[in-house]
Amino acid sequence: MRVTQLLTIGFQSVKSVTSLGKNNSERVVRPCQIGPLREGLCLNFFKLMRIVSNFLPSGTPVMQQHLQAFSIVSQCLLDRDHRPIGRLLIGEEEYRTLFNVDLLTAQIVAFSMGGLRAVRQQFQEPTS
Repeated sequence: MRVTQLLTIGFQSVKSVTSLGKNNSERVVRPCQIGPLREGLCLNFFKLMRIVSNFLPSGTPVMQQHLQAFSIVSQCLLDRDHRPIGRLLIGEEEYRTLFNVDLLTAQIVAFSMGGLRAVRQQFQEPTS
């Protein structure tokens, strides 16, 4: 199962789980708060951060990587947190048609990859 599918199914808000090491590029996992649910969510967020960082140049600030990851998380939370609003905006029938895990996962991946490509271009070192 893809990380985006895991997140789409039920990601809860968590604190950042990465920080910079001594050389400003090493990523270190911070301990999560107590509880197996939170621990699992933190591990999934750490996996997401690793995926995000693999698509960005090594000099991309961690804060920018966090912004990208939280953008993905926000998309994953859309169905769970905004279901009543979505139904009002587009109607119950269309809402049920659009919002299934496979379709949402494909949309989140496609949209997020576009965002990651834009950020990668922004932080890529110019070639001579």
